[in-house]
This record gives sequence, C-alpha cells and structure tokens, in this order.
Amino acid sequence: QTFINQFSTRGLDFHLGVITTDLTQGCKLQTADSERFYTSTTPNLITRFQNTVNVGTDGSGEEQGMQATAYALDPTMVGPGGYNEGFLRNDAVLSVVIVSDEDEDKQTNESHQAYLDRIINQIKLVKGTESRGFRFDFVINLDSTPGQTPNHYPDGFLPYPEYYRFAAQKFGATPINIKGAFGTDLAYLGGSI
Repeated sequence: QTFINQFSTRGLDFHLGVITTDLTQGCKLQTADSERFYTSTTPNLITRFQNTVNVGTDGSGEEQGMQATAYALDPTMVGPGGYNEGFLRNDAVLSVVIVSDEDEDKQTNESHQAYLDRIINQIKLVKGTESRGFRFDFVINLDSTPGQTPNHYPDGFLPYPEYYRFAAQKFGATPINIKGAFGTDLAYLGGSI
C-alpha cells in the first residue's frame, strides 16, 4: 500500500503492470481481474494492486527478473496484437522494480555487462526515440553471505545476489533489503519514481 499510494494520491498519468520472475508464466502482464495493467482511472486501484502483487512462491525456482522484463517488452508482446499491447507509451518514463529473494538465473555464459547491455538495448528498441528513459530498482536479499562468482571479478567473490547488485550499481540504484520491513523504503521508491 505504501508504494501504490504514491501513484494514486498524486494525480499522475501512469500505466502499472505486474509480471513475475517466472518465465514459464509467459511474461504477460497480469492483474487480479480482467485488466492487463492499471491506470490512473482504475477503480479501487490500491486494493486491486495489492491483490495482483501477491503472486505467491509456487513458480519456477529459476528466477529471471531482468529476462522476464525483456520478454514482456519484446516487440511481439507490446506491438499490435501482442498480449501487452498498449502498456508502453513512447513519451513516458519506464520504471521497473524487481522484487526477488534470489539472484537472476542468467542461464547464459554472458558476462554480467553483456547480459545487462542486451536487455537495455532491447528496451531502447521498443521505447523509441521519444522516450523519457527508463530506470531499474531492486528489492533483493542483502543479508546473504558471499559466494564464488565467475572470474570476471578481480577477486573472484562478490556478495550474493551478485547480478542484481551489479545491475543496481550500473543503474545507480540503491537496493532495498527484501528481508526487512521495507514499507517505508517502498513509499520513498514510489515517490521517487
């Protein structure tokens, strides 16, 4: 509620969609009712959003928040006839908030930078030339212990979740700890968006 209140009380013009980190869900925008995404005119927005973001934990254990974002914004998904058609607006800022207690399961041999660049380039492609840009924020597990990581890090170690921490640093985002009471952090994040 602290997050969505920032949108519902400010008179903003927005499109708000939810996907999961589970690629088997097809990266389709989902809501708890017949809408594909919410807007500033959605009745009972707070309650409906709360019901939608409660997606549970029964999905695939191969969490892929960044890849799911790229798939959800693929031209076949957001273009004419696509399931997520109408969600993107060329002149709007795109803000993505990834909430995950696991790291990105990249399933490729790409370096972190190459993986991130590929996803960013895809977003730029669909956002178009009139875009006001995009941002990523992360609500992740910051209490975990370091683990072995690929050799492209000088010391070979980085605290888990390594990829989301890497991406947060590249986007200049301050990650929020999913293991704490992060309502105040979400209120601030919603306001900053």
